[in-house]
Amino acid sequence: MEDRERLTINKSTVNVPFRRDPEIDLTAIRIGKNRVARKREVKLSDIKQAILTHRRSTAQVPTITCDHLSPDETLPDVDKTAETPPYINQCLSEDLDALVFKVLKELSRLQARGVNQPPEKRYKYKKLVVGIREVERALSRNELRGVVVATNLEAGVEALDNLILDVKKLSDQKEIPFVIALSKRKLGKAVGKSMKQSVVGITNLDGVHQDWKRITVDVEFLRNKFTENQLHPAS
Repeated sequence: MEDRERLTINKSTVNVPFRRDPEIDLTAIRIGKNRVARKREVKLSDIKQAILTHRRSTAQVPTITCDHLSPDETLPDVDKTAETPPYINQCLSEDLDALVFKVLKELSRLQARGVNQPPEKRYKYKKLVVGIREVERALSRNELRGVVVATNLEAGVEALDNLILDVKKLSDQKEIPFVIALSKRKLGKAVGKSMKQSVVGITNLDGVHQDWKRITVDVEFLRNKFTENQLHPAS
């Protein structure tokens, strides 16, 4: 039985005739870089399956914030029924979010300059890596200068908590700043991605050293406030 499949080749859509045979896996056949047929079933990773299962069974746990706090101010009340993820070690701040967004946006802009460079020179423009696995690999190779984790990851997903906790422990071990800032959507936007991002690693701080120094100072202050709140929660 002859059929036709629509393919886009060199920005032009064409009808490609082929004979259907149930014994032939069309997803394995390519014309140039285009598959004749796409795979119908999308295999989800274990962590994605855990997240989807969690979404169907429970609601998001509220996050801990302490915006615009000075050293003289007290922390807001914290919902003691909410379980704080094990990697959370700082309060959240809108001011910190704005500064982190600025830094990542600038690094993304600088990295984009290397797109049209020859492969042998492209590595000089590398500033960022995205995704938990990529950040873990870069950490293990001592390539990172900082790690940024989104504030609104799925709370209560043990597999995800463990992955982020591993990243945090490795960052602490290598004395690399571990920053919790921005939502997943804003984190993706900051690094020039259309998709939400959970974790971003910074490989090169050229051009943003002063702003990153301010970030590390702010994070240290927010960590102290978080510890203070854990030891002496508001009544």
